Amino acid sequence: MLGKKTGYVKDRAFYNDSNIENFQVKSDLYEVGFECFWNCKKMTEIQLGNKLETVGYSAFSGSGITSIEIPETATSWGQSDWNYHFKE
Repeated sequence: MLGKKTGYVKDRAFYNDSNIENFQVKSDLYEVGFECFWNCKKMTEIQLGNKLETVGYSAFSGSGITSIEIPETATSWGQSDWNYHFKE
């Protein structure tokens, strides 16, 4: 699932996956690709790890996640998630 470097989840890796419910990453994850978990409606939980730097555009849009803990190391976050998915 995570390549040899084990720090990147590729773009659209779980795009529109109707079966995924949660996702736990290794501690060395540094990037989540764009639309990675797009429309994964059953997915309600994710743990991102403490080395995450970048989350791609719309990475969690349309998923079942209602809250997310963002590590301090995250410096780049896909805009669409804030505008579409995490509305108050």
